[in-house]
Amino acid sequence: MSLHAVLPARLSEEIARRKLWPVLPRRRIAPPAGPSVLALSFDLDYQADTDALPALTDLVDAAGAKMTLFAIGKLAQADPAAYADAHARGHEIANHTWSHPDNPVLNPDREFWHLSEDEMADEIARGQDALAAITGTRPVGFRTPHFKDAAPLRAALRRFPEIRYASSSLASRCPAPVPFVPEAAPRHGDQSLNFPAASPEADDLLMIPLTPCPGVRWSPFSSYLSIRRPANPAKGAGLHDLEKFETLWRRMLDEERARGFASVYFDPLDVMRDAETVAVFRRMLDHARDSGWHLTTLAEVERLWRPVAAP
Repeated sequence: MSLHAVLPARLSEEIARRKLWPVLPRRRIAPPAGPSVLALSFDLDYQADTDALPALTDLVDAAGAKMTLFAIGKLAQADPAAYADAHARGHEIANHTWSHPDNPVLNPDREFWHLSEDEMADEIARGQDALAAITGTRPVGFRTPHFKDAAPLRAALRRFPEIRYASSSLASRCPAPVPFVPEAAPRHGDQSLNFPAASPEADDLLMIPLTPCPGVRWSPFSSYLSIRRPANPAKGAGLHDLEKFETLWRRMLDEERARGFASVYFDPLDVMRDAETVAVFRRMLDHARDSGWHLTTLAEVERLWRPVAAP
């Protein structure tokens, strides 16, 4: 029985709101047979990310890895060649909405979690259509802008039966820090997809949460947190130098190995920004591979974990 099932509703909601799951007993799920899997994903939010994609694809291929690219339909449609090439090489193209509400360039005046269900569905639908036109395949994965889920999202995603997973929750906010089937009925506001379902009748969606950076519970392991060079210094961005970035990567992999799962995301514009950073990032991928991790797409993680994650 999940912790959420035995707690009073108001207390459960308070725990979720305050993000205290890491200090409480958490659901244990035996991983699928085989090596530990590392879901390697990239968010392409700006033209600079698209510009960096060809070199990134070469690097990931050379490391013997596969990756998921969370693409914005509007950006990919305007410059499709790099996305089509990555797809042709066996990498996954997933949906990151049509215009990324709250993107300072594409859609600066809206917040995704303030959209209605119909508006969310429109962002998802236009993203699906644009990416399918490039790859010939409708995406099976979705990530919200800035990881901002909201109650209407669950209903909006039901309109797209081809979408098999979402990857928008942070593991430290979830009772289950590994892939899980989220509850079907949203009851917790912006935390509605963070709770595992108690019933096998739950909708056919898997949540693949993002692994936090060691020592920083409120952020996924990401290049934005660690090495972003913002035009204007921003709280929560660029906290580490490259040496610390690489050290935290090794620590994260060691800490998560027993679960058999980790999920990280990077921004191409960060990891491909200069020769020194590229060299560090390549060493990070090589270390993960050489220490026994299987670096793969979120779609493959969904396929491997679904049999053990069902309620």
